[in-house]
Amino acid sequence: MTQERPYSADWPGWLTNVIRELTAGLDLNSIVRRALALAVQSVGAELGSLMLVDEHGNALSVTLFYEGKFHRGNLELANQVLQEGLGGWVLRHWEPVRIADVEHDPRWLKEPELGITASARSALCAPLLSPRRPIGVLTCIHSQPG
Repeated sequence: MTQERPYSADWPGWLTNVIRELTAGLDLNSIVRRALALAVQSVGAELGSLMLVDEHGNALSVTLFYEGKFHRGNLELANQVLQEGLGGWVLRHWEPVRIADVEHDPRWLKEPELGITASARSALCAPLLSPRRPIGVLTCIHSQPG
């Protein structure tokens, strides 16, 4: 029996679409929401987050998208992820990461206080880059490994 993968194999393609959305000339909140929803839908994720960061890598805003709705994320938890977790690793290395099973990756924070991400089993995470520095992190997760 073949197990379906929760994410599209063409994830660089969805990232291109997200970047296109980010440069469409809309207000920042609209850009964040459209890019996040597009990313989640494009890869078949169950949840997505988009964190914008300042020049020091601290979270300025966190937007979550799940169950078809946008939610404001917790800045304290976002900063924990940026300091200790996958989001911070992606920002420091300026490269995207695909994790087939987060239970076997030390970059994924497993603390129960992270709430809705506690059921995550697989993740895609990509930095949002300006020419001079990272400006954010986009993460999509699914409850199934793959």
